[in-house]
Amino acid sequence: RFLIASSSSSSLPVGTYYNNYNNNFIMMTYREELERIKEIAIEEPTFVSKEHIENELLPGVAIAAVVVSVIFAVAMMGVKRFSPKSDNKFLYKAAYQVTNLVVNSSLAVLGTYYFTTVCEADDSFDTLVLGNRAIYPMSCAQMGYNLWAIPVGIFLVKESPAMIGHHIAVIAVTSMCAFFTLGFNWFSPFMFGILEVSSVPLAIMNVFKDNPEYIKKYPTAYTAIRIVFAIVFLYVRWYMYLPLKYDFLRLFGMSIIVHPSTFAKVYYTVAWVASFFLLLLQLLWGVLIVKGLIKTVMPSRKKKATEKKK
Repeated sequence: RFLIASSSSSSLPVGTYYNNYNNNFIMMTYREELERIKEIAIEEPTFVSKEHIENELLPGVAIAAVVVSVIFAVAMMGVKRFSPKSDNKFLYKAAYQVTNLVVNSSLAVLGTYYFTTVCEADDSFDTLVLGNRAIYPMSCAQMGYNLWAIPVGIFLVKESPAMIGHHIAVIAVTSMCAFFTLGFNWFSPFMFGILEVSSVPLAIMNVFKDNPEYIKKYPTAYTAIRIVFAIVFLYVRWYMYLPLKYDFLRLFGMSIIVHPSTFAKVYYTVAWVASFFLLLLQLLWGVLIVKGLIKTVMPSRKKKATEKKK
């Protein structure tokens, strides 16, 4: 899809091209998008079917939470066996990092599969709004993982408030994608799967940060993983993510305006704010990463002088 913008020197309207099946592209203006979302909201029930919720969504969330708990337990046993450190704080954090690495790698693979098969096979406007039932496991996996991560992050790992807020925001958005008929879950494989590609080098980098002796022992490897993480993060979470996020927030915001259900309006508003919060986090983290990358590639004069003395 691509945007056509109007200007004083052009008569082209503002709108977006959508693949209306079999590469038959049609352009919809913002007003047409709004009107079509209103039609869908009136025609369709607020929530997905009760059978889908009871037989697939809730069991999917529960299974995801259990699987993550098992991964964490196995990681704890491995860390206890092979790590020279024995304090619980270190053990919990190390096992949490291993769990993140495994879970995020799995989500990245799952998201890539869905996005390159199911999503690319049908990206018509109605599908973007109504989503695709076939990719519901994506939302279930993220909900289960983040529901698990909140108590673990608060009581065992002592995560930062920003990360706890991140978990809560992801739950708010994924639950909307899963349980509401106008769930926009077409975007889920990218937002909740492919984005996690950058979390893989991040998990490795955190191992170095939590073990400063590794940085001293393998300085080249640490520098390399920092650069890889920065490049992957900026490419995936800025270059690829921001245009899709704009589409998601725009269409999602339109549903708040026109949806006939008051409950849906309220929940959509909460989820929209949560989604915007996630966007701000990506932008903030990206800025910090760029600053760190500049320091890595172009160390300060003070650091250079210190290294020369050594």
